[in-house]
Amino acid sequence: MEMIIWVAITILYVATYEDFFSAFLQKKKKEVYFTLIVWGAYVIFQCTVMFFVQGYIMTYSVTFLSLLVTVSLLYENKVLIRIVAIIIATTICDVCEMIVGLFMLMNEGEVSDSNQMYVIISKILFWVFIRISVILIKGKIEEEKKKKYCIILISIMAGNIIMEVMLLEINKLVKIPQVYYWSILFSCIMLIFDIASFKIWNQLNERERIKRENEVFSQQLELCDRQMQERMAMMEEVRRTRHDMKNHMIYVQELIRNHKEYEAGAYLDEFVKGTLKNSIEIVQSGNLLIDSLINNKYAVAKKNNVKMILELSIPSVLKYKASDWCIVVGNLLDNAIEASKKCCGEKTVIVKIKYTREKYFLLFRNTYEGERRMDKEGKFITTKSDATEHGIGMESVKKVIDTYKGVINIKVEKGWFQVRAYF
Repeated sequence: MEMIIWVAITILYVATYEDFFSAFLQKKKKEVYFTLIVWGAYVIFQCTVMFFVQGYIMTYSVTFLSLLVTVSLLYENKVLIRIVAIIIATTICDVCEMIVGLFMLMNEGEVSDSNQMYVIISKILFWVFIRISVILIKGKIEEEKKKKYCIILISIMAGNIIMEVMLLEINKLVKIPQVYYWSILFSCIMLIFDIASFKIWNQLNERERIKRENEVFSQQLELCDRQMQERMAMMEEVRRTRHDMKNHMIYVQELIRNHKEYEAGAYLDEFVKGTLKNSIEIVQSGNLLIDSLINNKYAVAKKNNVKMILELSIPSVLKYKASDWCIVVGNLLDNAIEASKKCCGEKTVIVKIKYTREKYFLLFRNTYEGERRMDKEGKFITTKSDATEHGIGMESVKKVIDTYKGVINIKVEKGWFQVRAYF
């Protein structure tokens, strides 16, 4: 009977953890039975191995590592986010146990893990405060852009755990009722403070995410506006050509009437050459969107003496949104031309876009000069003069690729900058 009670308590304990992690972390796409097997293994671990673990530090360390393995198997967030979530959950659990432990000290004079009532009450209290956290702090934990927030939160939680352990040890030695009361009150305040710190951290993280998204949207609008201006310029050129066509035809007609066919032919040849020179259409893949994007950028490249090598093999209809293609191809072309035109030597941009096995493969290579440096997160630092406004383009590209569960790889080698994308 006692074993059944312990198993039931452990299942409640594990269910509370699962409730917390599912509320704040992004689950992997796994079958239900896989989730049950993983948490079942954790229950067995808690009911067997943990009985032989002695000491608070060892108990916490083993619990933390076993939870990290479990969470890593079931949730897809980055390691740092998983660690933060585990520390928050275990801190709330430990503070709840400390509060119940202080009550036991006050009433019975000692704390014993074998006391089932102590364990049951502490786990129920843990569940209550986890539910409060889930209700107060809604939404998944997004990718942490500023690691200092994580470090501050972890430091707060670690400090609270250390203070709670010290309080418990002091109360074991002193055994004065007034000290018990103040310790319990302080522990409750610490628990509320932990949840409040978690909420503030989550809000700061959300604010950073919204700020970054706004920057990305602003850059996307700028790209769309630039492409619209380029299309308007092309339309204006077409209108001007049509307007001038009448006068050209009148003159050709007059030459023919006067039997000056040779001069009429020479004039038409000159007119056609001039028209083709002003209307660059280097790509005819059959897809209007990609053709217009590359033809417009080709004109920019030619103006800056940048050689473009193109290889396209795509269907006439693309299965992803046109706006996303504009973001990916437009930004990568802009970055490649911008970097290559600054070169004193070879100025070359290579573009390959292929559709194979129901996936799109993109390769953008360009020459560059100077040193490409990375920041602390492994991202390339922009070489453009206004660093606050640039570098967002590549973030936009990555966001689109991630949306379609694709892969993007950036490589630098011997004067060449290369971006590969597969999605």
